[in-house]
Amino acid sequence: MTGSTVRPQGWSFLLLALALLLAEKIRERETARGALGLGAALGAVLALAIQLHGAFVFSFVAVFLVLVGGVWELLCKDARARPVHVWALVLALALGLLGALVHPHGSEALLHPLRYASPELREINEMVQELKPPDFLAPEGQFVEVAVLLLLALALVGRTAWRAADVLLLLAFAHLAWTRSRGLHYFAIAAAAPIAEGISGALSPPRGPVPLRALLLLLERLEPAARVFARFAPAALGAAFLANALASVPALSPGRAGDVRSPRLASHADVADVASFIAAWNPPGEIWNEPEQGGTLIWKLWPARKVFIDGRGDLHARAGTFHDYVVVWDVRESWDAVLRRQGCDVCVVTKEREGSPSSRLLPVLLECDWPVVYQNRTVALLVRPDSRAERSLSRRAPGRR
Repeated sequence: MTGSTVRPQGWSFLLLALALLLAEKIRERETARGALGLGAALGAVLALAIQLHGAFVFSFVAVFLVLVGGVWELLCKDARARPVHVWALVLALALGLLGALVHPHGSEALLHPLRYASPELREINEMVQELKPPDFLAPEGQFVEVAVLLLLALALVGRTAWRAADVLLLLAFAHLAWTRSRGLHYFAIAAAAPIAEGISGALSPPRGPVPLRALLLLLERLEPAARVFARFAPAALGAAFLANALASVPALSPGRAGDVRSPRLASHADVADVASFIAAWNPPGEIWNEPEQGGTLIWKLWPARKVFIDGRGDLHARAGTFHDYVVVWDVRESWDAVLRRQGCDVCVVTKEREGSPSSRLLPVLLECDWPVVYQNRTVALLVRPDSRAERSLSRRAPGRR
């Protein structure tokens, strides 16, 4: 996903899947040595997750739910449960928590996910689409609906007795997917194994009405090919990942501040172009910008210039900057007062382009006679009329508009 090009969110998905795989392998081990060894490996995965992205909490929650399911099965005297499995999961969680000791923020890193429930973040939760509940008429909502209906259908016709941990994982991550669009990825990962287990149970042997049995028999004929795929697909994916990593080695050298020539930063080229203009002509006054532009502007302009906001929404929400940004972005009554209070005589805004509307602020600025002093395909740079910024550009670059 594109978010992983600028932040390690993709690693959270990968490590959650790896954590669930190791937890499942622990439940298959008969010996204490094998289970505890896998528990140590799982602990290392959890410790790594803490270092990479705030969504590490989902990996910890998943392992904790597997632990709770194991304890429940022991209490219910389930023949598949083993005390050593529980202790291996306890070991994994303990080692994972120790990962906070090497985190730059120490134990504060463990509290970071809890801050998303704070009142200061309510406004950002209401505005950012992926933090809202999914639209069940849209594809992402239909994905959740189909997955849940499939699980219910498999429970009806299958003979698989899902383990307690699988049920807990489905309930927890389904709730996450129903309440946050961002949770769809995590739900898909958590639901994959129970769905596969349910399909396997439904195929041996098929039961139900004749049309359904015919469909299941058709799926059963595909099972040999599916087994070959399941056997070799992980190795193929691993080989592809390794090949891509090796091919990327030449581009892994530390970047130089302001250098945006990397192909991974191609989508930020227009913002970088505007930043180059600002650096060259240096119009006086602070900059107002949109969050998506902030990182590139910082990369090109720091430390000579500051930006209004960047993509670290939780940080800016707690500082009050995000509220000021929303006031301007929504063009509320006090939008210009916010810009004046912050000394923002320079605005970097998104232009209308195919498939994406322009910033709501852009037409208002034009109506208020803010001149466009520089623009490219997707971004426009405007300055306050009769400001020091406009006078400076008029003197140094007459006709630049």
